[in-house]
Amino acid sequence: MPRYFFDINDSRNASDEEGLECADLHTAVQHAKRALYQIVLDEVRKVGESRAQKILIRDEDDRAVYSGIMTYTVA
Repeated sequence: MPRYFFDINDSRNASDEEGLECADLHTAVQHAKRALYQIVLDEVRKVGESRAQKILIRDEDDRAVYSGIMTYTVA
């Protein structure tokens, strides 16, 4: 199974050095979407705050194969 790497780009900019084996790119994208959603749930802080959470998927050849961004504003 191919290995994909999920880099989180927000205030921390965390590069994934371990990666995750996924059946295909579609499965990796589904994992990335769930990860973005969970990050937003964990990071919501206060009313009026706006943020953008980004995730970049790289393949085993270190090529970017997907980029996702979730923005939110706490009302």
